[in-house]
Amino acid sequence: MRATAVRFERLLQWFVGAHTWFFPLVHRGLSEVALS
Repeated sequence: MRATAVRFERLLQWFVGAHTWFFPLVHRGLSEVALS
């Protein structure tokens, strides 16, 4: 049970980290497509 909690916490940290770089990147890409 404890190992699952640690794994979930790590997954959550990765997900938050992905949000900080992935979504601005997608947003910039969509903006460029909309402008062109």
